[in-house]
Amino acid sequence: MERRYDVIIVGARCAGASLAAFLSRGGMKVLMVDKARMPSDQVLSTNTLHRTGVSVLDELGLGTALRQLCPAMTSMRYDWFGAILDLDITERAEYCPRRYSLDGLLQEAALKSGAELWDRTKVSGLMTERGRTAGVYLTRADGTSGSVRADLVVGADGRKSRVAQWVGSEELLGYDAPRGMYWSYWPAPRSWGHSHRFPAGMYLYRRGEHISVAFHAQDDQLLIGTLPLNSEIDAFRQRPLDSLRERAAQVPAFEETVQQEPCEAVRGYLAQRYFVRRPVGPGWLLLGDAGVHKDFVSGDGISEALLQARSAAQALLSNTPRDIALERWWRQRDVDALPLFFHSQDVAQPGKPGELDRLVLNKVAEDAELKRRFAGTMIRESNPYEMLRPTTAAGWVLSAALRGKPGILSEFLSRGKRVAAVKRELALREALLRRATSEAWAPTTAQSTEAQETTPAQQTPAEQNPATA
Repeated sequence: MERRYDVIIVGARCAGASLAAFLSRGGMKVLMVDKARMPSDQVLSTNTLHRTGVSVLDELGLGTALRQLCPAMTSMRYDWFGAILDLDITERAEYCPRRYSLDGLLQEAALKSGAELWDRTKVSGLMTERGRTAGVYLTRADGTSGSVRADLVVGADGRKSRVAQWVGSEELLGYDAPRGMYWSYWPAPRSWGHSHRFPAGMYLYRRGEHISVAFHAQDDQLLIGTLPLNSEIDAFRQRPLDSLRERAAQVPAFEETVQQEPCEAVRGYLAQRYFVRRPVGPGWLLLGDAGVHKDFVSGDGISEALLQARSAAQALLSNTPRDIALERWWRQRDVDALPLFFHSQDVAQPGKPGELDRLVLNKVAEDAELKRRFAGTMIRESNPYEMLRPTTAAGWVLSAALRGKPGILSEFLSRGKRVAAVKRELALREALLRRATSEAWAPTTAQSTEAQETTPAQQTPAEQNPATA
């Protein structure tokens, strides 16, 4: 007899397992499937978890377990083009759990809530009926094959989502990644995060094209990574540990640590593309990196996945008709996720002169309110494109130009064009959200919504789509 579930989730890591936990607690019959053995590590993850993501774990009853696993990162040093900004993030503490621990906690929570997990199970395709996704075809660990039906199939299967491919989800925004990332884990110095030599738990560093980071991770280890340009990737592939050491040692706080033996092999990641995909359609939904994949420098992937899982569960458990509820969820997802999607692109952008960034960060360091806002931009408390009044920034730039730095004017004008393009995109997404939440509007079918949607990328990419400008 063919099995049937309310929801099948393809991918049982942080996005899929957290959604399964929420839906099961709401009374739904949920099946998670994953091709890997669970629990297990997710090798290509830098593990950072913002306070917004921690709040989701608290709601699931997992916050205490997280805090027992990881040291709290309560301070951050932003050492950018020579400007140093130290931030107290005690109330916004960040954590860096290993994925075998975090995903395991979430899977256990989902199972305790009544969800099922079939690991070592490969999904080979989707069932469709009358134009809607209606289930999956799969092969289990023992070699048996079959089909399982569901009212909704969720693709929580990462940036290379096969579910996204099968349903034909289109890319709404996207750009080719300019950098990769290489990292490993070292024993943390005893005084890491609370000494003159190591004053911060988190470090973000940039000089020219060199970007490196460090996070105080689970098991009192230090994740140290660097983001080489694509043109440098071949050298890193040939000598991963030596290349990582040579680059990271240029940061004084990392120099001594990276000369030691790392706790494990170096990991390397080359993201071919960052994107925002259409996340909903008839009988399907994309969650986490399957729908929004941001630049690594944001450190927001896990938090994004957890937040999406919570909001998607709220939509699915509501009394609103499903297609309408998911349309509204999609539009809210875009409004919430796009500021950091664009901002992470800007932060990692190659070829930046750096003079404007240095000026702004030095000014922020002198103002307690601006420091608070700056810290908030990293965890969605504030929009990074609204942190400063344009007139304030213009005054700083004009003063710097008059003091002998005229080149900063062209950098400021270029940045202004970029900010204007981003704000137009965000305004469009907010308008689409207002339309979707209007009582006077509702799609007659999920397909009709797609027909009404004309993405900026389909209009004038250079002007309307800042991610490709």
